Parts: sequence; C-alpha cells; structure tokens
Amino acid sequence: MTQLTFGGENAEAYFSADDCHLILQSTHGEYDCDQIFILPGSGGELQLVSTGKGRTTCSYFFPAGDRILCSSTPS
Repeated sequence: MTQLTFGGENAEAYFSADDCHLILQSTHGEYDCDQIFILPGSGGELQLVSTGKGRTTCSYFFPAGDRILCSSTPS
C-alpha cells in the first residue's frame, strides 16, 4: 500500500482502465469546494481537470481513457 495524496480532503478515487491514472474529487490547494483532479497512478502532482467553479463529484474515466464524466453544480 502506498499513500498517493497528502493534504486536502480527497474522496471517490477511481483508476483509469489502463491503471495509469487516478481520478478523484478533492478540496486540494486553493479550492474551497470539491473539484476533479487526475493523478498519475504512481503518485505525483494533482492536475485540475474540472473548471474550478461550483462543486463536483462522481468522476469516472471513459473506457478508452480519452474522456471523463463528472457531476457538477452550476458555478
């Protein structure tokens, strides 16, 4: 077992079909409410993939790995 995230509040993490990336919701960094981030499966820096506005949740990779799906409140 290896810890991949540090700080913030992190939840609902799911691996991509190829196990190379993790997608999760987090209040990481400057964001006061949940946003969607991608993280390399081996660890590293979180990359914001949502707009940074509103509250987001329930993110998933499409099987081909070329798109993501998430729910969001209006900004």
